Amino acid sequence: ARRLKRDTVDRGRSVDGVITQYTTFVKPMFDMFVSPSKKYADVIIPWAQGENSVAIDLIVQHIRTKLGQNDLRRIYPNLIVLPPNFQIRGMHTIIRDVTCGRSDFVFYSDRLIRLVVEHALGNLPFKNHVVRTPTENVYNGVTFSKKICGVSIIRSGEAMENALRACCKGVKIGKLLIERRDSEGTLHLA
Repeated sequence: ARRLKRDTVDRGRSVDGVITQYTTFVKPMFDMFVSPSKKYADVIIPWAQGENSVAIDLIVQHIRTKLGQNDLRRIYPNLIVLPPNFQIRGMHTIIRDVTCGRSDFVFYSDRLIRLVVEHALGNLPFKNHVVRTPTENVYNGVTFSKKICGVSIIRSGEAMENALRACCKGVKIGKLLIERRDSEGTLHLA
């Protein structure tokens, strides 16, 4: 009912068009991708029309508690932290300085983002891959175990797109827009 109302009232679509889109694309994709992923979720919060403040408050408090602990890797063994060094600390110093101009902020932020992306790519699964060099030698190298893609959360994670594109030629990047409505029904894009 929420989707039907939104698409007809806010987007000016016909009821038949909304139902056709839902049955042809939305529901099958949910069944194929979203529903099976539930088994990997630690917590599932019922939508409750955006009024599930108790569950959201519990998660916020849990995150605040975890952030207060010294080493999150003990709690989350799959968490990978970019090893600190003086170069990274120096760039953090520059971008945190009140006198840092916009161009320097963008430049050093982009450098930090690229380091994060490169470090993350180094932790993806690889497999052995043998190639022949231009000098007719054999080189025992590696390649990604599977094709990779990026998912960019619009208005949030787009800052990392350029770094991913620079590191992975031809990478496909999907876009995800998160929206919510407040108690008055006003649309908010995350």
